[in-house]
Amino acid sequence: MTDHPHARVRPDGPPSGEPSTLRGVPRRPLKRRLGKALGLALTAAIFVYIFGWRIQYSDLMSALGNVSLGWAAVAVGLVIFNRVLMSFKWWFLLRAQGVGIGPWTLTSVQFTSYFLGVVLPGVFGSDVVRSWILAKAHGKVASALASVLVDRVTGLVSLALVAAGGLWWVGDGLPGRWVIIALALMGCLGFLVAAVMARPLGVALQNLSERSNGRSGRVALKAKRLLDAVRIYNTRPGVVVVALCWGMIVQVVRCLGIYALLLALGHSGLMIVCLALVPVIAFVGMFPPAMSHLAVNAGTTVALFGRYGVPEADALVVSVINSGAILLLIPIGAACYWWGPRVRPGSESVGVTPVV
Repeated sequence: MTDHPHARVRPDGPPSGEPSTLRGVPRRPLKRRLGKALGLALTAAIFVYIFGWRIQYSDLMSALGNVSLGWAAVAVGLVIFNRVLMSFKWWFLLRAQGVGIGPWTLTSVQFTSYFLGVVLPGVFGSDVVRSWILAKAHGKVASALASVLVDRVTGLVSLALVAAGGLWWVGDGLPGRWVIIALALMGCLGFLVAAVMARPLGVALQNLSERSNGRSGRVALKAKRLLDAVRIYNTRPGVVVVALCWGMIVQVVRCLGIYALLLALGHSGLMIVCLALVPVIAFVGMFPPAMSHLAVNAGTTVALFGRYGVPEADALVVSVINSGAILLLIPIGAACYWWGPRVRPGSESVGVTPVV
C-alpha cells in the first residue's frame, strides 16, 4: 500500500482542430450520463421484474425473518476469507516475476484496492489500483501488470472450469447448459492459444518498436516489455497450473458462501447446484453498467435458483446478504488503507525486496 496520494487533475484538451463537444455537451460527461442512465434503467427494470411479477413483499419479509444468523455469519466470513485466498494466489504469481512481497502485505493491498476502486474519481477498477500500488512501490511496472493480468485470466478460466463441471453434473434443469459448457471450454482453449502466440507477437512488437518513432514506438516498446513479463509464465507451466487450481479453490469457496446462506434459510442438498449456478451468476455480473451490478446479480440469482426449487424470496435474500458481505470489503479496505502495512521500496518491515 502506498502513502496517501494527493489526486491531481491535469486538463487534457482535445487535439487541434477537433471539436471538444457534441451539440454543446462534453463527450466524456455525455458518455458517463448515458452509462448512468442505462444502469438506472436496467436496475429499475430488474426491480419491476422481481417485485412486480416474481416476489410478494410479505414473502420477502417472511424469508428475512427465517434467516439463521449463525450460517449468515459463516457466509460473511467465507466472503472475506475468499479475498485472502485471492491475495495468496497473487503472491504466488508475483514470486514468479521475482517480486518478493509478503502475502499478508498483499492482502492489505488487495483490500485497499477495493476501497480505492470505489472512492477514486473516474473508472478505476481494483485491478488497476493494485497494479498502480505495486508499480509505484517497486518500479517494476511490467511485472506488476503481468501478475495482475495472469491473475485475472487464470481466475476467469477457473470460473469457467467450475461452471462447466457443475453444469455437467447438475443435469438438464438449466436451458442452454451445453452452450455454457462449450463456451467455457472455448475460453480454456483460447488461454492455450494465447500462450502459444505470445512469442511471435513479441517479435512483431519488437520490430515495430525498432522501426517506429515517437509515440507509436514507445507504446510498442511498453507492450513488448509487458508481453515479456507475461511470457515468464510460459517458461513456468507449473506456476500457471497451481494458479488455475488455486483459482478453482477460490471459486469453490465462493460457492460455499452461497450454500451457507441457503442453509441459513433451511435449504440443504444444493451444493452441486451452487457449483453450477454461482459461477454463471458471477460471470453475468461482470458485464452490466456499474450502477446495476447488484440488481443484475439479484435478478440472475432469483431466476436461476428458482428453477431448482428455491423460493424466489429466499433466493433474493441470499443475493442481498451476499452483496452486503461484499460491500463490507470497502470499510475493511479503508482500514487497511489508513492503518495497514505500507508497501515501500526496500521496506524491511514488510519485506518488499526482490527475490534472489
